[in-house]
Amino acid sequence: MIKLTKIAFVLMASIAMVFIGCKKDTTTSDLTLTVSQDRAIAHLGDTIPLTINASTTNDEIKSVTLTKTGGVSVTIPAVSSTSSYSKVINYIVSDSVGTLVFTITATGSLTSTPITKTLTFSIVKDVPITLGASTSSFPSFINGSTLTTYNAANAFANQGLVDLVYTYTTTDGAILASPSDPLINLPSWTTKNVTKIGKIMKETPDDVSMVTGTSVTNLAMGDMLGYITSTGVKGIIEVMDLTTGANGNVILTFMVIK
Repeated sequence: MIKLTKIAFVLMASIAMVFIGCKKDTTTSDLTLTVSQDRAIAHLGDTIPLTINASTTNDEIKSVTLTKTGGVSVTIPAVSSTSSYSKVINYIVSDSVGTLVFTITATGSLTSTPITKTLTFSIVKDVPITLGASTSSFPSFINGSTLTTYNAANAFANQGLVDLVYTYTTTDGAILASPSDPLINLPSWTTKNVTKIGKIMKETPDDVSMVTGTSVTNLAMGDMLGYITSTGVKGIIEVMDLTTGANGNVILTFMVIK
């Protein structure tokens, strides 16, 4: 009887060992990936830092990769530690104007699905434009999308294309406004686009989205403006130089957000 008991115990122990040996490893990877950017808008020629951090305590980092719009690979330092990866990639912007999306991917030994994060930038080109007041030789009218400028005669012939007008008055100083704004005297025009424009503190699409006015008065050097055309095109304007008076002009840097 004792012998049978021993045999049964051995059999049960053997079966238990088989189950233990066949048990699937259910360890869940704690691999994390975080990314960050210091701006939402980048200019052609800018160097933008892309911060990438990956870490784990129970897994092994196998790879961290970076691609940009179109699936184009961007060379970054290889993984040198299986537990952590911390890099700041200084990327020089030479891409087309528009939206640039970076995709960062981290893989580990225990992760069946790679971890993916994205960083999105609006790439803009700085375009210098000089506009003149009413008696200046420079054009006073501009399209906010194409940045085509018009003198008075051409503007009248292309009313539907005019988004902003520059003028000057002794009361309100240098003015940049929508053709529809009461400060802009266009009595014979039948089409007056309603462009939103206002001062902004930061160069971001969100700040531009919050402008609600149709004119900015008393322009000064260093002012940063956001605008939204009647067709929904957004842009940023920086006042670079200014000569006041009816025959004065203003030098602006336009950045169209596409």
